[in-house]
Amino acid sequence: PGLNLEDVEFNVDVCSQVEINEVCFWASMRGQTLVRTLKGLMNYRAGLERLARAEEGVLYAKDPIERIRRCNDIRDMIRRKFQIIVAYQIYNPDRFDKMWTSERQNAFERMLDYIWGIDVVYNNPNNRQSCMLRFDRPDIDIGDALEWDDESSGDVVIAGQWVINRPGQLVMGEPKAENQAHALMFALNEVIQVNDMNMYNTLEDSSKIHFL
Repeated sequence: PGLNLEDVEFNVDVCSQVEINEVCFWASMRGQTLVRTLKGLMNYRAGLERLARAEEGVLYAKDPIERIRRCNDIRDMIRRKFQIIVAYQIYNPDRFDKMWTSERQNAFERMLDYIWGIDVVYNNPNNRQSCMLRFDRPDIDIGDALEWDDESSGDVVIAGQWVINRPGQLVMGEPKAENQAHALMFALNEVIQVNDMNMYNTLEDSSKIHFL
């Protein structure tokens, strides 16, 4: 999903893990990587959340508890209407193999420090299943916070899991089309936009999306 530590030339002995992760994220944002594409889609979603909070007048609510509650409601609404599906061909949360190695797993976990609110779709060939895992941060705990801050809502966790049983293995042509086709089963909304791994969107680009 991003840059591996083996590709970085710096002294890891004098760097903290946080600093190492920051360097990997910085470098990954400058290549054709999954994390760069997902960060662009998160920028879309963040812009829509800001527009919704402005339209609803949330930022002018005097009661901080009410402000946090309404921000949580808006975030949940955006999550439902703006779904980010990752059709991940080689992802395998159950076991390592020649494609899904421990290094790739570590890179994926590092990515979750910066990316959340995504639905990862993968193939389980042993059981003839298409599976989806939702990775997201929990809602802000109203009792523990006085201000809305998406970063303070905890670590990214598996917020849901869905499984669809298939009658057979995936044999629909080249891997990319096959990978995208079985992910469509998990799309919950009416309009689909397909992004490749050379695409990125800034926060300002979100103003081009139609209002929810």
